[in-house]
Amino acid sequence: MFKYELGKFVTDASTGFAGIINARWERISGNIQYSIKPMVGDDGKMTDSFWVDDDYLVIDEEKSIKSKYGNPFFKFSNGDKVKITTCDKFTGYIVGRSQCLNGCLQYYIQHDKLIGGETKSEWFSEPELKLVKGGAADITPVRTGGFSAKSPY
Repeated sequence: MFKYELGKFVTDASTGFAGIINARWERISGNIQYSIKPMVGDDGKMTDSFWVDDDYLVIDEEKSIKSKYGNPFFKFSNGDKVKITTCDKFTGYIVGRSQCLNGCLQYYIQHDKLIGGETKSEWFSEPELKLVKGGAADITPVRTGGFSAKSPY
């Protein structure tokens, strides 16, 4: 599970990159990453968030903020088989879960059927999913990237 709460101000001790944790996600493999949103620069420009592993994060409580949504709990677990309610013909397995500072919960679903000869994975929000069978995954997650094409799966 997650070590750090949403809204914490952290610095990656290995790179010096610093900012607020605005999202976090965990893969079925157990890898956890945090999206770090830096502060506005001296030039007044906003820079992009970056996804980092938690190995070298250091918290600065004084610069941390409280999320008005708290730290929401997931309804589903990695490995659960779910039905995508917006499309009757698709079911799949949860291979990643994400929480955002704005209260959004999303799940990375690996479809259990080939589509055009390939396994597809997509993000869905919690209301779009219905549990078929808990802990049903007997799959090897497909390396498809994540929020960033550079993210290892």
